[in-house]
This record gives sequence, structure tokens and C-alpha cells, in this order.
Amino acid sequence: MIIAIILLFSFLLDGILLSCVDMNTVCCPLITLSSLVIIYPFFSEKKKNYFIISGALGFFYDICYSNILFFNVLCFLGIAYFIPILFDRLSISVVNSYLVGIMNILIYRILLCFFFVVLGFSSWSTKIFYKSIISSIIINSIYLVAFYFIAKKIRKNFKKRKYKLLKVKKVEQ
Repeated sequence: MIIAIILLFSFLLDGILLSCVDMNTVCCPLITLSSLVIIYPFFSEKKKNYFIISGALGFFYDICYSNILFFNVLCFLGIAYFIPILFDRLSISVVNSYLVGIMNILIYRILLCFFFVVLGFSSWSTKIFYKSIISSIIINSIYLVAFYFIAKKIRKNFKKRKYKLLKVKKVEQ
């Protein structure tokens, strides 16, 4: 339930920010992509479910915001593949979550640029490419840090409740 709220909020916030931004600018929030970093600790033991949610999120992002069918599904799944690898080597902290989120934005932007240029949809200059990365990093920095602390507090409460339930079950046996 908590994860669904985080994802729904992120998805809607992306939509609101995209509707406020002129479509001719390079600013694209990518809040939904950053939410993959925030929700990963909830799935550290159930990675299969994490990949399913990531793929579904990419699919809905494709349909609602980008209209590049299956591009975001592949990107979200690819990024969801690397998040556990990075967090297995790093501890889950605000700094590491921030760094992983920034790496996700960089990977996504590079893939998007490669997709547009190679397939001839658009010719991107390096200036536009850097502006798109910087604008996404600025917007996502605020989101990542704020939601990291919110999710951390929720995870602590979730673990306490889970521990109490396990303790009650052991007493009943």
C-alpha cells in the first residue's frame, strides 16, 4: 500500500510537472524513474516483484508521457536491474540513494539521446543534452532527498509492525 502511494504520487507529480513545462524545453522531471531508487529497500528480499513493478511503471510511463512504446519499459527494467547491484555494494543511505538516482538519470538521458539520434528522430546538440541532464538532476535532487527520509521513516514503522506480528505468532505457538 505504501509503495503504491509513493509510485502514484511520483507518477502524478511527473504529469503535473510535465504539464507545467513548455514541451519545447528540455526539462523533463523523471520523478517516476527516481521513485525506483526510493522503493527498492522495500523489495530488497523480493527482487522479482521489484522488476515486475518497474516494468509496469515503465509501460504506464510510455503510454501516458512519452509515446515511445516499450522504450521506457526497457529503460526502467534496465535501471531496475542495476539498482540492486549498486545497493548490494553500497549501504542504503541518503547519499548513496542520491548518487544512484543521479546515475539513473544519466543512464536514462544517454539512452534517450542515443535512441533519438541513432533512429533519426531528432538531432541533439551537446548543449541541449547537458541542459536536460542538469534540469532533471535539480528537480530529482529535491524529490530524492525528501522522499528518502519519508520512506525511511515508513520502513522503520513497517519493520516494527512486522516484528510485533512475528513476536505474537511465536507466542501463540
